[in-house]
Amino acid sequence: MLGTVIPEDAPPYQPEVATDAALLGKLRGTRGLDLEGPAGSTIPPRTNAGVQVTAKGLDCGYHQPKGAAGILSYPSGLFKPEGSIKFTVTPGWETDLTSLDQSIQLFSTNSVTHGGTFQIYIYVHSSENYALAVHAQTNDINQDQPRGHSAMYAIKRAPVGSGNSLLKTSLWKKGQPRTIEVSWSPSQLIVSENGEQMAVSNFAPEMDLSSFSGPVFLGGSASGRLARVLLKDIQIRGQVPASE
Repeated sequence: MLGTVIPEDAPPYQPEVATDAALLGKLRGTRGLDLEGPAGSTIPPRTNAGVQVTAKGLDCGYHQPKGAAGILSYPSGLFKPEGSIKFTVTPGWETDLTSLDQSIQLFSTNSVTHGGTFQIYIYVHSSENYALAVHAQTNDINQDQPRGHSAMYAIKRAPVGSGNSLLKTSLWKKGQPRTIEVSWSPSQLIVSENGEQMAVSNFAPEMDLSSFSGPVFLGGSASGRLARVLLKDIQIRGQVPASE
C-alpha cells in the first residue's frame, strides 16, 4: 500500500511539510463544536449525530460498545496539499480483538475528482498488529491512476516476524491520552506522538493532494461509525505549495 519510498542511502531529505502553515481551524473540544477559524471566524459543524462535548473533550462514542454509530463533519476547505493536524486522543478501547476488532477512522477527507480518501486511522490488521496510520489514496503528480501512500507506527508490541514487528512502537492503553501530529506534503508524510517522531515516508514521484477538497470528518468515518475515543485540542493547518 506504500508509495515509492526514497532509499535510506539517498541524499539527506529536506522536509517540506508545513507544520507552521496558516491555522485553518482549531477546536478545544470542551466548550462547543464550532471550529475557530482564521481571524476569529467560526466554522460550525456540517453534520453532527452522536458526538457530545464534555469536560474531557469530544466524546466520539468513548463509552459505547463496538459499532457505535454517529458522525461529525465540517465543511470543505480545511485540507490543503501542505499541512498538518494535531490533536489529543484518548482511546476508549484496548488493543485486543474483544475490545476493537475493526479499523477505525480519526480524521478523513475525500478527493472530489477520483474519490480516494486521505485518512488518519487505527489500523487493525490482526490480534497482534495494531497501528496508527495515515494513508492517502491518490494519483502521483502527472499520473492518472490512484495508488496508496502510507506511514504508520505500531500501537501494540508485535511478535518478531509479524507485520508490525519492524515498526516503531508505542503501547496504547484504554483511558491514556496521546497527542498526535500528522504532517503532510506532496512528497512526505510524518507522524509524531507526544513530540516524538514515530514514522516518516518520503515519496518520489510526489503525491497529488490537490483534489482532497471534500468535507472533513473527525472522530469517526463518513459512513457513520464512531471511533470510540475522546478528542480535544484539535488544530488543523494548511497551505497550497508555492509551485501550484
